[in-house]
Amino acid sequence: LADAPIVAGRLETVQFDVAGATHMLVDVGAPAGFSGERAGRALLRLVVEVQRFWGFLPYPRYEFFNIFRRGAGEPGHLNATVLSAAPDVLDTPEARQTWLGDAARGYFRAFNGTRLHPAEFAPPDYDARPASPSRWITEGLGTYYGELLLERAGLAPQQDFLDRVSSLIARAQNDPARRAQSLTAASLDAGKPSSPGRALDRVARGAVVGLLHDAHLRSVTNGAKSLDDV
Repeated sequence: LADAPIVAGRLETVQFDVAGATHMLVDVGAPAGFSGERAGRALLRLVVEVQRFWGFLPYPRYEFFNIFRRGAGEPGHLNATVLSAAPDVLDTPEARQTWLGDAARGYFRAFNGTRLHPAEFAPPDYDARPASPSRWITEGLGTYYGELLLERAGLAPQQDFLDRVSSLIARAQNDPARRAQSLTAASLDAGKPSSPGRALDRVARGAVVGLLHDAHLRSVTNGAKSLDDV
């Protein structure tokens, strides 16, 4: 169960297929009026865009577990991601984009984070947290590409993407630990106790580093190459 979450309860499902792989949106405790079909159509566009980006899908079946509850979801697993949703998740642009952002980041981990991961993460050790200097690549680049692929899929207006990237930049710049710790050191210290202001925000800083690398590659190649090609 460590990498294969299960759910039980009143389930409603929406199925769609992409590139020969079956995908399921599994709503748990969905309120009256919630449209699983509408949410499923959005996830279909996301999966199509991610498949175009990677050029393949590495699994025969994938589930989006969408649980209506308070609290955060869970990172993406090998063949599933677990999302938390509020009853109004599709009612406002802000709530919809937050939910889609969580789905995109979790789904991207089916590629970058589970199958493509730091060498220190294999084989998995469930008794001790593995230490890796490149953990930020999974977390930070996954966040950057989660936002970018939503925009490419037409699920987020370009201005919304720019606003979210600006928010990540502000988060990274206002982090009191940005002058005290590197991304490598922060990755190695993941999960360890730390003093206030001493633990770098790996997600925001890693996403900004991804953005800067992407912009630099596009600049020096006159748009011929990007971070996609790395």
